[in-house]
Amino acid sequence: MKRFSSERQWGRLFVSSWLLALAFCLLSYGQNAAIDNDPHAGGYIPPTPEQERHLQETHPRIVKVWPNQLAWTRLNEERRAKGLAPLPEKGVAPDGAEKEFTVGNGPVISGVPKGFVGLEGAVSAADNSLLPEFPEIRSQGSIGSCTTFALTYYQLTYTVGHKYGWNNKNANNDTKFSPKWVYNMINEGVDQGSSPGEAYAVLEQHGAATWTQFPYQTTTTDPKSYREWCLNAETWQSAIQYRIAPHYWGHATRSGPGPVQGDPKVTEEDFGLWFTELKTLLANGEVLAFATYITGWQYTTIKDDKSTPEDNAFARKPVAYRCDGTEGNHMMTIVGYNNSIWTDINNNRVVDPGEKGALKIANSWGPAWMDSGFCWLAYDALRGTDPKSAVPGAPTSDARIPAVLGYGFMSIALKPPMPPDTLYTPTLVAKFELNHAQRNQLGIMLTTPAGGSWKPGALQGQGGAYAFDGTSTPCDGTFVFDFTDILAGSSGSYGLCVTDSKDPGRARLLGYQLIDVREKTVNNELVDIDIPIDNTVYTANLAYPDEPEPLVAVASASPTSGRPPLTVTFTGGGSSGAIDSYEWDFDDGSPTAYGSSVAHMYSAVGTYNATLTVIQDSGGVASSDQVVITVTRKN
Repeated sequence: MKRFSSERQWGRLFVSSWLLALAFCLLSYGQNAAIDNDPHAGGYIPPTPEQERHLQETHPRIVKVWPNQLAWTRLNEERRAKGLAPLPEKGVAPDGAEKEFTVGNGPVISGVPKGFVGLEGAVSAADNSLLPEFPEIRSQGSIGSCTTFALTYYQLTYTVGHKYGWNNKNANNDTKFSPKWVYNMINEGVDQGSSPGEAYAVLEQHGAATWTQFPYQTTTTDPKSYREWCLNAETWQSAIQYRIAPHYWGHATRSGPGPVQGDPKVTEEDFGLWFTELKTLLANGEVLAFATYITGWQYTTIKDDKSTPEDNAFARKPVAYRCDGTEGNHMMTIVGYNNSIWTDINNNRVVDPGEKGALKIANSWGPAWMDSGFCWLAYDALRGTDPKSAVPGAPTSDARIPAVLGYGFMSIALKPPMPPDTLYTPTLVAKFELNHAQRNQLGIMLTTPAGGSWKPGALQGQGGAYAFDGTSTPCDGTFVFDFTDILAGSSGSYGLCVTDSKDPGRARLLGYQLIDVREKTVNNELVDIDIPIDNTVYTANLAYPDEPEPLVAVASASPTSGRPPLTVTFTGGGSSGAIDSYEWDFDDGSPTAYGSSVAHMYSAVGTYNATLTVIQDSGGVASSDQVVITVTRKN
């Protein structure tokens, strides 16, 4: 009897201990112990073979990534924390030249000097989600917009903020971009997901509207939440300043993308190079989009490696260690990595080879998902069956595939602005107003007098059989497209080609005008044209200004040598271009002189490099030239 009583007490103690452990685990997640009622929608549509070929032929593939200034700063912060001397500022790639890439079968393009040697050492951890420019976690709700959420809300919002120093850790939606802007234009009017290629095409050619300008809705209760297009002309023109350059893609197979289940041609060396590129981009301050089968993710918690304190802050946080199966098409964003994180993949409580390190992932399922909307993804989960897991005794599965589909990630950069520290500004835009009931029949193209043509990423037979506002009733829509890519600087007729694939004459063109943005002039005011679309080109004339004469400084002097005191007459009369001022530096410590022709006396023996700088105030352009003056005591 006593023995039974003792066993019962041990049983109670065991149950109590288990409950305490369970409570501790729940508390360790903090707010993540709350019930996650957010809908877990996906929406990634894999590219077709034709879309993959187009990607390979037209978009840059990353072959090498060099560390930039931010990576150098991060590396030295790590060294300082360990009591090590900082590394000198060398081997840092110039801004915008971090990536070596190739397009199609073309040569490798690099912006670093020939023979460039990159920074020695690698950053062990980087978390770009902690930077002010990364926005708060939000939810796509029940709408299948994961692709545009990853690309537009997270990647573009962060990239623009990172470039211009914007703080997105607040409730201000003026600096955050709306997934709805892109998703509604490319989903054919149905809520069944979208492809990243089509989403990037919109961002490349039209930019994006902010969350304030075109607010996102999280439910499909009103079909307009995923069907309506933005019809505000000011928003279309504002979006243009956030255009991106053709996006980059990185892949473990040097020749290009393979099947989503993995590519048998991926070697261990290929995988290593790809993984290094990925981490260097993150250390450089980028965030990367990728596709996955989220239903196949297998989760555990990060373990504490007692041999180092570097992982203490991450212990017991959720981590995915493998992907099994091909269900749950989804896109997410890689925001950082940490080499110290330990995932006990073979569950033997020993830190084995291949178990250290994880990527930090931002999801679009709201802040109640996993760890405040983030989750870690073990490095080993990036491996499929070829290359296989690097962990001895790792659980095997015939369904195992790389957690990053096809070993592929996508990187973006903004369209280069002029001047470089401002937002991109178009030179010439086309503003036009249409009326139609079935936008999937419309096709738009811009043309120039020199024969150039430009097809947009929008209004190309997209949107399903709906009007511009997502209803079945014809409505007006005003759009603004960027002519800048095809300008040749010639005057003449700039055309808007409007076609209707089924019912020519049914749609109506209500107005068309050209706006020279930089000169702030308008040609052909947007008036009530109201003519039926007849599959033709409608033109507006533009007297395009002649190309300005290049600014060139030419300095001359007489005499150029003699005994002191030597009076020299300098002239810049041979200079050309729209010159607003002439500045002379005589190289002898005397004040700057101004004017196209000046005289100066040299009183000391020596050789002087007199410099003329001609300046054009309106364009902020300058040009310089030198003339050598020799002052000697000899005759």
